Amino acid sequence: MSTSPRSSLGFSAALATALTLALTWWADSSGIRDGARHGLGGAPVGVAVTPDGGRVLVAAADDDAVWVLDAVTGRRLGRQALDGAPLRFVPMRSLGRPVVLFDASTAVCAVHPFRERTLATCFEPGEADVTDSHAAAPRVIGAVEGGDGALVVALARFTRRDPTIRLRRFVPEPGERRWLQRGDSPWVPIPRGLADEGLWPMAAVADGGPIYLVVPGQGRMLAFDSQLALAAEVPVSPSPRDLAISPDGEQAFVVDGPLGELWKIALPSGQVRARVKVGPGAQSVALDARRGAVWVAARSSGELVGLTTDTLAPLARLPVQSGTGAVAVDAQRRRLVASNFRHGTVASWALAELDWLRDGGEAVASPAASAPPAPWTGRAQWLAEGA
Repeated sequence: MSTSPRSSLGFSAALATALTLALTWWADSSGIRDGARHGLGGAPVGVAVTPDGGRVLVAAADDDAVWVLDAVTGRRLGRQALDGAPLRFVPMRSLGRPVVLFDASTAVCAVHPFRERTLATCFEPGEADVTDSHAAAPRVIGAVEGGDGALVVALARFTRRDPTIRLRRFVPEPGERRWLQRGDSPWVPIPRGLADEGLWPMAAVADGGPIYLVVPGQGRMLAFDSQLALAAEVPVSPSPRDLAISPDGEQAFVVDGPLGELWKIALPSGQVRARVKVGPGAQSVALDARRGAVWVAARSSGELVGLTTDTLAPLARLPVQSGTGAVAVDAQRRRLVASNFRHGTVASWALAELDWLRDGGEAVASPAASAPPAPWTGRAQWLAEGA
């Protein structure tokens, strides 16, 4: 099916004008410009950006596929059909592309968005735990990039007894024909009745630091050291939905969906440094440590909320439409993207190259930086229906 316009020029112009007025007040300080919304369909629930900020990957759950878009124009560059509903991406700086996690699956896939055709390399991290032909492999409940470019996968067994979890480390062979196991942790029991059988929030400190895995519904997260040994338990918010860790490993940013809040938690003590309301249905979080900004997607209000990382002071609110699901920032901090599963769209903004200073808890443009970007004009916005 070919690509066709989804809205009239008049509607696009009116929408651009409305958003220009709404965003003018923060344009000079937020460092965001060139908003664009790309219509896809297929319930986009997860998003990721390639390290250079040039391509956006979209996990389309209803389509059982990953879409690859040009981050600036929204042009569709590829589609990878998968055996399952993709939900979340794990950025892999060492590979230059993300790994895909699925809903209630035993497999993960590494997507290759730079080839002539979009390809994927898949494997089952829990295959070594299958002892007979009738046993099922453990489910994948999370994954992060560990030290030395390894993929660390969280596995879970859900049985009639208390569920158990473990972490397992993998490194790819040249060409990624196989992923080789390089150690794992013992099985850790989790009390039944509270553990979620879906994907759990998971994050790691860069360059081989501690790995954190949130236990949904239990108000705590497990801390594993570089050897994958369970080192500590850290209290968090009651119902965490997503997690980000500061590059120095000293702060955790936890999104609590039912409370509609973002919590800033000191590590490893678990002391709550700050907590703020970000909107109902707070769903996911992305960290832009270079600018001192943290972004939260609020599903019910349809906004991306930008806050300072030090005091969680407000920076910006970006309207995206109700149904906002995931938010991501690329490794070079050039682009901010968000998915909307209800409307089947992905929104994209370029992050201006501004240094931010702190003055009374508010972000201001550095005088030494380039001139602030002009207010968003809507010229880059377009709506299209892809297939």
